[in-house]
Amino acid sequence: MMGVRGDFSKLETAVAGFSGLTRASARQQLSRDLAEEARRLVIDEFRGAHDPNGAAWAPLAPSTLRKRGGDAKILQDTRRLMRSITAGSYHATEHGFEIGSNVAYAGAHQHGAEYAARSGYRTIHLGEVTRGGRKSKYGGFSRRGRRAWSSTVARQTFGGRKLVARPFVPEGSLGPIWTAAFEKESARFMRTRFKGLA
Repeated sequence: MMGVRGDFSKLETAVAGFSGLTRASARQQLSRDLAEEARRLVIDEFRGAHDPNGAAWAPLAPSTLRKRGGDAKILQDTRRLMRSITAGSYHATEHGFEIGSNVAYAGAHQHGAEYAARSGYRTIHLGEVTRGGRKSKYGGFSRRGRRAWSSTVARQTFGGRKLVARPFVPEGSLGPIWTAAFEKESARFMRTRFKGLA
């Protein structure tokens, strides 16, 4: 019978490392690490104004640029949507993780949306009316002041609106950017589990 002699400490460390991976706590830690990486990727997409595959989001409409200014950034006006994703809205278990948003319009930006035309009333301000001046048939005077604004209410149909999709979470496959990031994070996780084997 032949025997093998030597220092088996590295082999024992490897066996312990592999057996540790079967524990739920290790798999849950990997899920947490991947969830944090996913949150980082989403923040990068908002800051870079691109989708999970790196393609630039559709530019802002000219009307939006006029309203917000020429240097307005896409989905950066209040940053509410981005902050909702980075505020811990994920749940990690030993089986995986979920990342999302509690903002009602998140789905409309992820998938795009179309709003139907509607009609309603709008107040139209015609101008200031002063005492002693000509009084408009729609205007009047306030009791306390010397001036009042003349205005009228008009029925108007507000046109339909289309919201362009600006996806920030991959659907279907992860795509090359997210896949590479998850592989890198998984490799880092494995190195920490087997750090005594190098």
